[in-house]
Amino acid sequence: MKLFLRSGIIIAFVFVFVSTPSVASAQLVQPFGGYIAFILPCANAVIYTIVVSARNIDPLVPGPYIWTPTTLTSITPLVPSIPPTHVLQQIAGTWYYPWYCYIPPNIFLFGWNMQTEGVSLP
Repeated sequence: MKLFLRSGIIIAFVFVFVSTPSVASAQLVQPFGGYIAFILPCANAVIYTIVVSARNIDPLVPGPYIWTPTTLTSITPLVPSIPPTHVLQQIAGTWYYPWYCYIPPNIFLFGWNMQTEGVSLP
């Protein structure tokens, strides 16, 4: 009886542990937003942008962000997003890991990969 009870508790603990997202994975995705101050198409099929926050005091992180073909829209259902096209375009979304922009012959620009994004219409 004790063996079945102990194994049931272990199975329940493993199920809860596996099905609950960890704190570390929840902190990987961060929001960003503002307007595009600089935009550059790259040779590796990505778009390098520098996003500046629209407000002076903002918890959103300004800086370099990279749009990739795998970036999704911020709306439901998640579908491939519309890439940013011009300077001063409004943009908001989430980023989650570093990525790079390659410009031949040997220039690499680094920024944060956009996981989801939504841009204003042209």
